Amino acid sequence: KEVENMSDQIIGQGPGNLVPDSEFKMFLAGAAITKGQCVSLKTGDGTASYTVVLADSNSTPVQPAIGVAPEAIASGAWGKIIVSGYAPQVLSGGSVAAGDYLIPDTTAGTAVSGTLGTNDGLFFGISLSADTGSPVFCDAIIYKRI
Repeated sequence: KEVENMSDQIIGQGPGNLVPDSEFKMFLAGAAITKGQCVSLKTGDGTASYTVVLADSNSTPVQPAIGVAPEAIASGAWGKIIVSGYAPQVLSGGSVAAGDYLIPDTTAGTAVSGTLGTNDGLFFGISLSADTGSPVFCDAIIYKRI
């Protein structure tokens, strides 16, 4: 179907749209998650096949982030996770510049800049803007991992 009015067009599709596509998946939260936090998959709790928990580079073994929460999710509740595409608010460490590759920080749920050749297996996105505000957020494109 040809779009006659821009107001009839789906956001993220075609010319004239300023908001890129985002892909969402539903997950059961294994911990409380706030808007903008990056998450990893966790298995083996017996309550579900997979839950999401805050991504943390201090975990053993380190699990890569699979996405970002666009809204708060209570522990034990189902919620949306941006698993690829545009993420308008990624909680970050305060020193992310536009174009930086993002990895989980040692502060669970927070993203920081990664280094090529050192953190290659942990990259989950690329920052589109320098982080600003309080709390500190940046816009990013999330790489599809699942």
